[in-house]
Amino acid sequence: MRAAPAEPPALPAGLRASGLTDSGGRPANQDAFLERTSIGLWAVADGLGGLSAGEVASQMTCDVLANLMPSATLDATIEDVRRSLDEVNATLYRASQRPLDPVQSCSTVVALAIREGRAAILWAGDSRAYRLRYQTLERLTADHIEELTPDTPAEKSNGEGAPGAAAPGTAVTRAVGGTDSLELDLRVEAVEPGDRFLLCSDGLTRALDDRILSQLLAAERDPELCARRLVFAANQAHTDDNVTAVVIDS
Repeated sequence: MRAAPAEPPALPAGLRASGLTDSGGRPANQDAFLERTSIGLWAVADGLGGLSAGEVASQMTCDVLANLMPSATLDATIEDVRRSLDEVNATLYRASQRPLDPVQSCSTVVALAIREGRAAILWAGDSRAYRLRYQTLERLTADHIEELTPDTPAEKSNGEGAPGAAAPGTAVTRAVGGTDSLELDLRVEAVEPGDRFLLCSDGLTRALDDRILSQLLAAERDPELCARRLVFAANQAHTDDNVTAVVIDS
């Protein structure tokens, strides 16, 4: 067990963040999010809707990150996040493979850590990270999905009640708990004063295109109100999924 550092990690002055999740167009909410501005760590997880315990997978994913001790450097934080998500992945995958009462439970994840003037984004699945800088919106992640064809196995077919469900006609190809080994993508970017980051589930991006996202992110300075307006706009657009948004200002 690693003790907490004597000094807090170096975070940008004025760092602010807020998140919100809503069931949206579904009867139950299988999304979860993490907001730990005090140590510069945030995440969104989206339990795969076709599996028996998607909400368990997403909550476990966020809970393990909530228990991380602060790290002094960005590189150490990246390794801590990887190790913690590997542990959850192993637990979920073992539960899916046991011969008696197997439980199929997977979740996407996108995590953001900020240290030393840099931001690290780690992700698996189709939950996304964006950055608004000088009124220009850039997506920082690439979705891990595949297009479905008539030859796609039935267990990957899309829709409510289908494993790996993503946007219509697609399936998620990476998720926490999906295979015996979790593969996370990593992107590291410099942080500039005034950068605004957005972490979100696909219930938001399936309802709102990048133009609307950019407008909403630029229009409201307060991150809490901005997150609320994003979720409200997705619901007004009749999203067919749970909706989660976490807004982070540097």
